[in-house]
Amino acid sequence: MRTMLCGAVIAMALFAGGDAAATTTYSLTILENHGNIEGQRSSALGISRKGVAVGQSIASDEDQIVAVRWSASGVAEALPRIGTGNNAAIAANDRGQVLGVVDPTPGANGVPVLWESDGSWAYLTPLVEGGLSTASGINKKGQIVGSSQREPRGPYLAVNWRKGAPPNPYPNVPGAYGSAATAVALNGWVGGYTMFSLSEQRATVWKDRVPTDLGTLGGTSSAVTAINDVGYAVGWSRGFGNNNTRPFILKGGNSLVELPTLDGTDAWAYGINNKGVAVGYGMSAGTTRAVMWKDGGAIDLNDKLSVADKSAGWVLRYAIGIDDRGRVLGVAFNSTTQHSQPFQLSP
Repeated sequence: MRTMLCGAVIAMALFAGGDAAATTTYSLTILENHGNIEGQRSSALGISRKGVAVGQSIASDEDQIVAVRWSASGVAEALPRIGTGNNAAIAANDRGQVLGVVDPTPGANGVPVLWESDGSWAYLTPLVEGGLSTASGINKKGQIVGSSQREPRGPYLAVNWRKGAPPNPYPNVPGAYGSAATAVALNGWVGGYTMFSLSEQRATVWKDRVPTDLGTLGGTSSAVTAINDVGYAVGWSRGFGNNNTRPFILKGGNSLVELPTLDGTDAWAYGINNKGVAVGYGMSAGTTRAVMWKDGGAIDLNDKLSVADKSAGWVLRYAIGIDDRGRVLGVAFNSTTQHSQPFQLSP
């Protein structure tokens, strides 16, 4: 585990007009691999409202992938291994529950699973026997959302799971043949997308289980990737002509509001906290850069790094989540070692 303090950030001009000073000092923590082995061995996949970071890492004693949870100091703790195949943790809440996916045997189809705070675990059942399922989000109440096939090898439907109960499908938007839920708020509102054809999907929210088609920013596809407990949602949409991908935010109502990008091309929003600060990644000079959207502006999180961080070779490529204290989880690349590793950036 390596921790580096970032220096002051220079003033930045925000797209909404006027200049805004950004002088916050941040701390960059490179999260450990399982067993603290050096190299490109881990991926960060989710962070809870209070900063519980989870993901996957190659086991220290073999090449099998294990589900991990990182401590506040960046130490990787392996969750109880399930089956003989690979395990991954993809989301967590602040009750100690961790949502994941496991291959019961090597090469088998992944099965969603829930680890409880006491280390016990249970598979999440599919809608029909023989059907496949995916799980994507969990809230503090333990409500889980994802998608499950309504028949073997058939389309998926957005579903939720509650402990000890079979999956409950959400209604589809009229005209849609399938759907997926990606995130769930504390009040039970759900974000995701509905599918109208193999080339057309549209961002969707379910409020009190009623679906609303949010449309796109001009293209044929969009999706909600995260939703906070206030009901704000973020995601991505193809633009007019499907030439670029644009990030969006939804603040009440049913209209997507386009967020700015770093260089006018592509960007994706993948996380939002309860203060309305969003994160994701975007293109800049032909490479991906971790991005924060705050007060209407797009901030390249690499601008938060000190000269020492940059001299050490660190480039923040992807931000995938942010907790309510502003701590960002993502993936960094080191130009010296040529390895990608998970990071946490803390104000």
